[in-house]
Amino acid sequence: MNCLETQRRIRAFLDHTLTDGELKDFLDHVEHCSACREELDLYCGIEAALEEDEEPGNRTALPEYSGFEEMTDALIQDGRRHLALKRSVKALRYVLSGILAAVLLYVVLEITGVVPAPWGSDDERLVSRISRIMTWNRQELAETESETPREEIDTNSSDAGDSF
Repeated sequence: MNCLETQRRIRAFLDHTLTDGELKDFLDHVEHCSACREELDLYCGIEAALEEDEEPGNRTALPEYSGFEEMTDALIQDGRRHLALKRSVKALRYVLSGILAAVLLYVVLEITGVVPAPWGSDDERLVSRISRIMTWNRQELAETESETPREEIDTNSSDAGDSF
């Protein structure tokens, strides 16, 4: 940004109507150009005098503008803080968008059955445990029956019938 563009944007800077890009360029230029910095100091002095003298019948002479460097410094720091805050909010927005996308993806995968839910009601957990135990008991019973010979089962049952 050159001096003419910067000086044209002083009023917009004081009114906080510059875009983020214009504000960055304006601040970069004003911080390195002493002529534009002095012009901004002058505007700050005029602005301060007008704010002090709001009543129409109470007009006084403008104070010397050389004492408004501190006000200009504060305005420049506020502009820099505004830009830093905008960058932080933008970065936070990206992070939160990523987290939200990951959560939504997980929920969709869970609903479609690709990923089992790590949580559930106590009833669901209980039913799951019971079905695992029943499956294990059936497997154990099947293994025991396959190990017992058929002839032992027949002889044991015939002996039990004769004893009555």
